[in-house]
Amino acid sequence: MVDINKLITELTNNPGTYDALSDIEVADLGNTVDQTRPRSSMTQSEVWQAIDVAELRALADGDRALVMGVLNFQSIDPFGNEATLFIALFPDDGVTITSLIAARQEAVSLFVKLGIGFVIPRNVADARRNM
Repeated sequence: MVDINKLITELTNNPGTYDALSDIEVADLGNTVDQTRPRSSMTQSEVWQAIDVAELRALADGDRALVMGVLNFQSIDPFGNEATLFIALFPDDGVTITSLIAARQEAVSLFVKLGIGFVIPRNVADARRNM
């Protein structure tokens, strides 16, 4: 769902970017996935894929059990206690921490990052009429 008020704000606040563009061009530009934002959660599978098996095996049994316990969570907060635990357990310069740091960012479009949503040309036309 498009937040038309946020779209109006974006078009109003950045006239030099959008004024010379058609409605189609504005939608294409704003929907281009070229931004990143912090993720609010990750799935068990996403975290598991970031863990280096050799680093996991190198952990003490109790530490490995903690990691496996986190992987039972329905949703994992990539900036919460789970992240703090992983940082404490895995090597700072290791593959796991490097992979998790990258995985906790997601690629999005500018419009999604701003909370506008996926925009179609008709949305741009509506926003321009209501500016």
